[in-house]
Amino acid sequence: MGEAPGFTAESFGFLEELAANNNREWYKAHRDRHRDALEMPFARMLGAASEALSEDGVELSGGKRTMFRLQRDTRFSEDKTPYKTSVSGMLTPSGEKREAYGVVYAQIDAAGGFMAAGYHALTPKRLEPIRRRILEEDAAFRDMLGGLEAAGFPLDRTNALTAMPRGFQDEKDHPLADYVKLKSFLIREDLEREVWMSGEVVDRMVRTARAALPLLAFGWVR
Repeated sequence: MGEAPGFTAESFGFLEELAANNNREWYKAHRDRHRDALEMPFARMLGAASEALSEDGVELSGGKRTMFRLQRDTRFSEDKTPYKTSVSGMLTPSGEKREAYGVVYAQIDAAGGFMAAGYHALTPKRLEPIRRRILEEDAAFRDMLGGLEAAGFPLDRTNALTAMPRGFQDEKDHPLADYVKLKSFLIREDLEREVWMSGEVVDRMVRTARAALPLLAFGWVR
């Protein structure tokens, strides 16, 4: 995948120190460290993954423009610490941050981080056509699930309702009822520090994106 993005022990060291000194004065004095050890390597990682996917004709891309701000929105939170203790960003079909049709997401934190892809915490309005499609195209949905599992990325089923959603109560005995209850449709992989520092994280992101393509396509319901 070419040159490694440039994550080092300093990347994790900064995040550990930020957690212990989460205030504007400390961050202002160490802003350059954040840029050099995290912001720039993360943007390079997104760019390298975008380039590799483009060579395969996969329309998922990102860079600095698809990274999330380090600053926290504290307006409605009891926790008033000003900064996140992680850095994150994504690849999207449009190459922009605002995206309705599924993403590939990466996050680095002091422990390592993770990679995920799919649709996170959708609104009931956005979920309804996907839920209808699961029931109407159950064979295609099962095939998609089988493909994800074969690739080593089973669908995450933790973010779900306890009961059938409104409008689907009559389908409570359907074999795929548990999937209709899902509020997110995601695959996920935890990443150790070494994956980031070795540069392998680019390959992992590309692999996750390729594995997620059937899931992303299934959810592209207008």
